[in-house]
Amino acid sequence: FIPNVTISGSDTVTSPDTFQYTCTVVSSPIADISWYFDGTETSQLAGLNVTVTTTENTTLRTTQESFLTIPVTDSSFGGSYECRAWNIVGSGSDTRNLTVLVSPETNIEDPQITVNETDDITITCVATGIPSPDITWQFNMADITIDMTKYIVITSSVVRSDKNNEVTSELIVTTSDMTDAGMYTCRANNSVRNTSMDSVEVVVQFIPNVTISGSDTVTSPDTFQYTCTV
Repeated sequence: FIPNVTISGSDTVTSPDTFQYTCTVVSSPIADISWYFDGTETSQLAGLNVTVTTTENTTLRTTQESFLTIPVTDSSFGGSYECRAWNIVGSGSDTRNLTVLVSPETNIEDPQITVNETDDITITCVATGIPSPDITWQFNMADITIDMTKYIVITSSVVRSDKNNEVTSELIVTTSDMTDAGMYTCRANNSVRNTSMDSVEVVVQFIPNVTISGSDTVTSPDTFQYTCTV
């Protein structure tokens, strides 16, 4: 009879880890077994290991177990895994979709940003992770309230070629002044790990503030002094 194929094992793994699917094949006569990852036979892929054991072999049927061991090092190992079995009667298969969970990572490209007073401050933070991370912002270690007036955030996301999620958060601080100078921190969270963060120092350049102090009256003869504070 046509092979009866069943894959067992969890469909979720947190990277990095070693993961295993078990394919149980019941057939008569005995079947050949192969594994495929996103349509490509695993024998053509580096690092994936397959072992086969026969647990039952009678005149009525043969039961085999094929173990696919996956060294999950990053998100690219997530996808469709198929076990195919065939004999002289026909073929059967089973498919499972593996989700690889990945801790968030954050990156702000520039360690320092310099703007002139009244200019907008724009800071871009890119975070990756599975599930897609949530991004929040801090100024001098205090949470920023995004009011979409003084502080504006624009967020976009894509799925990269390595199957990892990439979230881009752009923080805009409008009409800056000297009080906006300091350390801005991007924090990313998902269910795998609480926080990944990166920071940038913002320098706000402003027109000199000039003040003269001192009495405007002197009795001659005397020595007089004005102080100019800048």
